[in-house]
Amino acid sequence: MPRPRATQTHSEATTRAVEVFASDAIGTVLETDRLLLRPALSADTKSLQSAIAALVATGETASGVFFPGEQVAAIVKRQLELTAKGVRTGCALRRAIFDRAAPDTILGCCNLTSIERGLEWYAELAFWIVPGARGLGFAHEACAAVVQHALEDLPQGLGVSSVRAYVQPDNDGAQRMLSGIGFDRRTTQCEHLSTGGQHLPHELWTKGVSA
Repeated sequence: MPRPRATQTHSEATTRAVEVFASDAIGTVLETDRLLLRPALSADTKSLQSAIAALVATGETASGVFFPGEQVAAIVKRQLELTAKGVRTGCALRRAIFDRAAPDTILGCCNLTSIERGLEWYAELAFWIVPGARGLGFAHEACAAVVQHALEDLPQGLGVSSVRAYVQPDNDGAQRMLSGIGFDRRTTQCEHLSTGGQHLPHELWTKGVSA
């Protein structure tokens, strides 16, 4: 896969001075052959509503994007707020996945839901794809670009030493995708995490700089 191209764009969230931890602090845009990954803004509300409505319609609360019975408008509002907070503080990197051939269409999201910089520098990966766009390699392409950006040295990337993902043991598709982009399953590490209002078992998958 070609190296993702990173460019910079000012978002609606950059309204005050912040401490810059990495080059994504003002909203890095990642590009691949088919995809554009950038922060979702209020102007993208309609497209994000359509994508999340399609996800809600599946009833797959295990995606962690929504809670049972939650209205689409509330989900979209929360996702936009979390995206803006990540851009503003550098504590997360949340990117909507846009189809380059249809730039107004959101195919899903690929997020580093937390970026930790302390004794250990790591990020935690989560993603979802709308039902109609699954099976086409979009998750693989988007996650590979985001993970590569996370593991690249500062200031081009985030400079973390590893990226983690927690996956339910029966989610074969996510496991195949993570394995395909170089993640390893830590079979001895399993946690019960809150997902969609339920506490479900998740296995830890990791990819490090040298992996």
